[in-house]
Amino acid sequence: RSQPRRGSDGGHGHGQDSGGAARAAAAVVVATATVVAAAAVR
Repeated sequence: RSQPRRGSDGGHGHGQDSGGAARAAAAVVVATATVVAAAAVR
């Protein structure tokens, strides 16, 4: 689960579908939060 799920836009948010950019941005936020949380646990 370290990588965001690849949707119809390939997970890169280039706008091939209506929510691609929003999902990509959200995935980046979640990934960043996950890294920060993992570092905090250590």
